[in-house]
Amino acid sequence: MIVSFNPCAPADLYLVHKGSASVTEDETEAMRSASAVILHQGCSAGLYRAARECCKNVFPDFSARFNYPGKIGQTELFRATETPHPDTLICRNLEHFHEQVKGRHGIPFPGFPLVFKFDRADEGMGVFLAENESRLPSLLDMAKEWERTGQSGFILQKYIPSGGKALRVVVIYKQTFAYWRVSNDSICINAAKGAGIDHSSHPELIQKGVNAVKRFCAGTGINLAGFDLIFPEANPADGPLFLEINYYFGRRGLGGSNRYYEILAREIKRWLNDRGIK
Repeated sequence: MIVSFNPCAPADLYLVHKGSASVTEDETEAMRSASAVILHQGCSAGLYRAARECCKNVFPDFSARFNYPGKIGQTELFRATETPHPDTLICRNLEHFHEQVKGRHGIPFPGFPLVFKFDRADEGMGVFLAENESRLPSLLDMAKEWERTGQSGFILQKYIPSGGKALRVVVIYKQTFAYWRVSNDSICINAAKGAGIDHSSHPELIQKGVNAVKRFCAGTGINLAGFDLIFPEANPADGPLFLEINYYFGRRGLGGSNRYYEILAREIKRWLNDRGIK
């Protein structure tokens, strides 16, 4: 029996799980009886871990997502896998930031400009440029307000000019799709914020980026995500550098939501067939 929490997937039993609610006994029993469990992109850590405990075949593989959450977790994953990425200072909270810079005479890698990113902000949200040291206090004040809401954590990342272009590589099981997102805003190169889509420029760099993502996914098990990469404008041969992983990503560059759902359904069928599950 195939159990699915995703209405796009082929299944014998469809279930609806509400957000971060606890997994019910009925859901647990259904997953224990399943030969495969299909989850949706927005599933909670609790539902994912319950699915993995109940069934050996679970799609997507979100182990990296929940073991290395947020931008802080992704930085730790890049470090653990020796994946090239911009120099990054992890700050779990303001106190942690001040502990790290105290006695170092500042941030422990070549200075400004820096990119400030809140830990749990996605798809270009919560990202700011610190052109120089005078900008940093206002960003730290924002972090202070962030902590008052019960949230915390940010990263400071070396700013690397990329000519206003970032490569988005989308992985949907065995299929990859790559395109440039192009913007006059060199910090938030995001289609949701008006960035253009370019599928054809610099095909050699696109292929290099796709190959890097495939190697990364082979080592981490990730099989549904959108990766953001850059190639340094000064020397593209030094790229790609990984910026972040988006487990819930925009679809405009794929041809829209309907096209994405078609691809996803096809790849889930392939994933099931590869496991001999009908």
